[in-house]
Amino acid sequence: MERGPVQFMIENTSEIVTAHREANGSPSKAWERLKACLPEIEAAMRYNTFKQYIPLFAAMVEKASVTQVTQKKTKNVLGWTVAKGKDGYFRLHKKIGGKGKTLYLGKTFSIEAAQEKIRALEERIREAAGAE
Repeated sequence: MERGPVQFMIENTSEIVTAHREANGSPSKAWERLKACLPEIEAAMRYNTFKQYIPLFAAMVEKASVTQVTQKKTKNVLGWTVAKGKDGYFRLHKKIGGKGKTLYLGKTFSIEAAQEKIRALEERIREAAGAE
């Protein structure tokens, strides 16, 4: 059974995406690079087919890798739950003394920044409890 263009692209994803990135998104430059490292590409598809498929294929691979990275991120920092809202901002949530507390982190998530904000809040809570 003959492989189709999509099957060929799936089987050679890393080489194709690397060539596309190195060619700065240019299908013709990526095609020339791929002909050198994957000579069987010419038997699997024509240049016009590649030119139409590569933008969508590269976008799908990029989206899949971003999703995998996002799913691997830490969900808990020092007992606080990390949440990314629909607005794209990261926040930390935890119940302390029967009340929900929220700490704002911003658009980017950094474990170090989260730990620093948690320690600062816990210090303020200790100081407030000591003053009573």
